[in-house]
Amino acid sequence: MVENNPDRTSRRALRNRKAIKTTAQALLLEKGYDDLTVQDITEGADLGYGTFYNYYKDKDELIWDILQPGCPADIKLNGHTPEETGFGCYLQAFEHAAESWQLFRTVLSSNGVKALTTNMEEFFSPQIERILDITGLYQKISTPKELLTECVTGALVRIMTWWLQTPNEYNTEQIATMFYELIHRESPPELVN
Repeated sequence: MVENNPDRTSRRALRNRKAIKTTAQALLLEKGYDDLTVQDITEGADLGYGTFYNYYKDKDELIWDILQPGCPADIKLNGHTPEETGFGCYLQAFEHAAESWQLFRTVLSSNGVKALTTNMEEFFSPQIERILDITGLYQKISTPKELLTECVTGALVRIMTWWLQTPNEYNTEQIATMFYELIHRESPPELVN
């Protein structure tokens, strides 16, 4: 919990976490995932080696903290139709990936790909389940809810991975539209802000 006037210990913890993340992000692009070590990160952040473990259990947890989408886990309609909300969530996921494409590509082209895709699947699965609930897709087909959630989550992660790694001309709206059409078997609604 962040207080309005954090004490000295809280401020130091915030500075340390920020230094670790900022340093790791720069070094990830410079050295690549496979050659990046916790020692590199702590030396670059001018922190003790053990300080890293006050904030992260390992390098993969740190990298996921850097790359994790900012989407809310509890998706709400907020005045939008279910279809607008579903498409908006897909679009937001692809936009986040596009904003951090260099970092994603660095990790996806390394030994970190398994940890990243696992984290992405765990992150997106409850969101996909909620999207499928609010759009009513479960009622339109006879596939069990759990199976459909796993299928769509896997498809989202795999398509996002392909899109980031493969040269193509699809922008975020185009890839989100194609994904929506693939899953929902209809064109997405026009989003109005």
